[in-house]
Order: sequence, then structure tokens, then C-alpha cells
Amino acid sequence: TLPQKFDMVTCLQTLAYLENPEIALKNINKSLNKDGYFIVAVPNAKFEPIMANGKSAYKNRLHSFTLAQTEKMLKENGFNILEKFGQALSVKLFHREFEIIDAYDFSEKKVKSYYKNDKEYIEYFSRLFAYPVKGECQKSNSMIFICQKA
Repeated sequence: TLPQKFDMVTCLQTLAYLENPEIALKNINKSLNKDGYFIVAVPNAKFEPIMANGKSAYKNRLHSFTLAQTEKMLKENGFNILEKFGQALSVKLFHREFEIIDAYDFSEKKVKSYYKNDKEYIEYFSRLFAYPVKGECQKSNSMIFICQKA
């Protein structure tokens, strides 16, 4: 029997941690039904913090991607890109938070005290910070692609 096929697969930031992301893309394509959808988010190389040794500041991250590189990789592995999104608002918000922390030398405990630990509050800020904006890939540390199997 054939392995199960899917109507949609999501892959959020995973490709950055794989030795060969193209193998994963080929396997994802094979696992999709005809006209199946693929939603993928990858880190934008433009915003990648690099250490003095040339490696990513994020532990175990092997790749970050440019917009052109990601588009090429998706197309070469059998995906049509339907839409592209960035999360530019989250970049601005997080940058602002770090500036406040640095300027006032808040302790981690003090900063965390500003955030309520209830479901509604967490859900609200999760949506706000992750707010995707169509076509904002070059202004975001995360690029999101909505694709369909070619």
C-alpha cells in the first residue's frame, strides 16, 4: 500500500536545522495530495545574528535563507508559491523591548512581571507578535510562504 497522503503540511522554522533541507522538501512534496498545500516559515538571512566564528548565534541552526534562495529552493522542489508574508511588526516590537531592557537594565524577573500569565493575554500577544503581513519578507526575520504542489 502507498503511504498516507496529506492535503496540507506545515513546516515552521524546521528547515533551518536540517543538514539538507532540500531532501525534506522533496519528501514533503511526495507526501502531499495532488494540489496539496505547504506552509513553510524560514529564518531570513538578512536578520541572522552571526557570531565572530561565522556561525549563527542560534544553537544548532545550520541555515538561514534569502528570499531569492527560498523561492528558488521551493520551485525546484515542486512547489508553486501562492503568497509570501513577513512578520515586520514583530521585529519592531522585539527591538523596542530589547532597547527598553538595555536602557533601564531591568532584571529578567522585573521584565516578566509586566506580562500576565493568563490564556487571553498570551493569545493576544502571540497574535500581535506573529502578525503576518503580506509581502513584508524583506523587513522580517521570518519569511512565510503559502505554496501548492505543482
